Formats: sequence, C-alpha cells, structure tokens
Amino acid sequence: MLNLIKISPDEAIHFLQLNRNLRQIHSEVNLQFVYTGSIGLGNVVKKLGQLDLINDLTRVEIPPLTKPEALMLIDRLVLGLHEEGIDIEPKAKTKNYLLGRLQYTA
Repeated sequence: MLNLIKISPDEAIHFLQLNRNLRQIHSEVNLQFVYTGSIGLGNVVKKLGQLDLINDLTRVEIPPLTKPEALMLIDRLVLGLHEEGIDIEPKAKTKNYLLGRLQYTA
C-alpha cells in the first residue's frame, strides 16, 4: 500500500474503496480478507486521511515466530513442494542461512 501511495495517492484511495466495497458485498458469506504488512495498514491509511475506509477491519497483531517455529514453517512449506512433485530436502545449514537472509532476529 505504501508503494501505491508513493505512486498515486488517488489510486491508493480508490484501491481502499474497492476493497471496502468487496468486504461489504461479501459480509454475509463466510469469507475473510487478510491484509498483512510490517508497517501496519492503519498507519499507512492514516497518512491518506482515509481511516473510514478500514474502520470495519479488526487488527490482529502476530508476534514474530520463534526460531523453532520458523524452522517448522520451512519444513511445512517444503512438504507442499513434495506434493507438487518437487523433491528437495534442505539441510539445517540451508534453513539457518535462509532465516539469516530473511533477517530473522529472535
């Protein structure tokens, strides 16, 4: 969203309006929209002065994964690749390298 605001604040507002319309149209269906980001959607939308376009959202903070959780996530993602016929089995050294590249800090 922040990149969209930098390019065109009007387009960012239009995007937010369309998303709000979608959420309202589908409010009676068992459907959830999940927006993620490191900065926080509220902080970005506040810069636009358009908090009313997200006031129907519930904020849920998710703490960073612990190292064992992050390693387990990698294992589970690899299992998904196996289901697609991609047979890889990363070693512990590779997983730790990946976490380092992702700037895992816990």
